[in-house]
Amino acid sequence: MLHQDWKELEEVIDNLPDKENYIDAPGVIPTSEHMFRALDVLPARAQVVIFGQDPYPRAESAVGQAFNDGKVRQWTDPMSPSLRNIIKSVLLHEELLRDPKAPVAEVRAALSRASFAPPPAWFKATAQRGVMWINTALTFSGKTPAELRRHQEFWRPVIEKVVDMVTHARAEAGVAFVLFGGHAQKLESIIKAASKAVEGEAAVRVVKLPHPAREGFHAGDVTPFSAVHAAQKELGLTPIDFVVKSKRKAWPTAGEKKASE
Repeated sequence: MLHQDWKELEEVIDNLPDKENYIDAPGVIPTSEHMFRALDVLPARAQVVIFGQDPYPRAESAVGQAFNDGKVRQWTDPMSPSLRNIIKSVLLHEELLRDPKAPVAEVRAALSRASFAPPPAWFKATAQRGVMWINTALTFSGKTPAELRRHQEFWRPVIEKVVDMVTHARAEAGVAFVLFGGHAQKLESIIKAASKAVEGEAAVRVVKLPHPAREGFHAGDVTPFSAVHAAQKELGLTPIDFVVKSKRKAWPTAGEKKASE
């Protein structure tokens, strides 16, 4: 199911209790075909680990990467607040957009001008560059606090092992853990413990940020992705480039479409 480099993690998954209620269970998304997609990024390649909370609450949207919505094939498609704010933050950091309060139409226009690759290609490319997009719970079955909590608790040993394996694999090279929101920020103590468990202590930075679904995600002088880049520079890493260009011609904006009709 997983790459050989995740063999230790596979043992943890095999020993989880009540797996039949969480993996390929009725009413639970995503299926095992997608739920471990974040782990396509191998431990030694994970320069930045971005933690979200839960999968999207729709089968067609939950594709195994935090914030990647399977229904969003183009930037012109309707986006969740989380995804919209994440891509806006990238644009602000790269100075491809100036106004943190820019409406979605301006965000889409900026993406078009910059010839950004569509969402599926963008997530794939950032993963290939060393960004792991992973939730603190890998499955979802309902929005009630009790349902959310039981999935968080079930996956906790797996998430702890992911942190441990990445920290050890990147002990000398360095890794930045980005914790979006309160659920993810509960991992801070686990990350610090994993770092201290490495002989000589691992090169780790923790970046705590609001959940991107929240208003004010871009508030302050430093945008979220500027903070991520700063953490990588502190580790002596070349910051990952989150600008992924499309190989195809940029799509027309709504105004351009209307003018051509």
